[in-house]
Amino acid sequence: MVRKTAMEIFKDIHNDEIDPEIKLMAIQEVLDMETHYSITKADLLEALRWLVEDYI
Repeated sequence: MVRKTAMEIFKDIHNDEIDPEIKLMAIQEVLDMETHYSITKADLLEALRWLVEDYI
């Protein structure tokens, strides 16, 4: 997955049109990035919220 696409998916994690497996791949891609300057605390919290409330 291209990082730009992963970032877009990560920032729109609650979009129901995106398959959950694709969302997980995007989260993994973001986690593997060297820096996270363009990821806000709110983005991180929303991804965690999605994982806990919607995926698990």
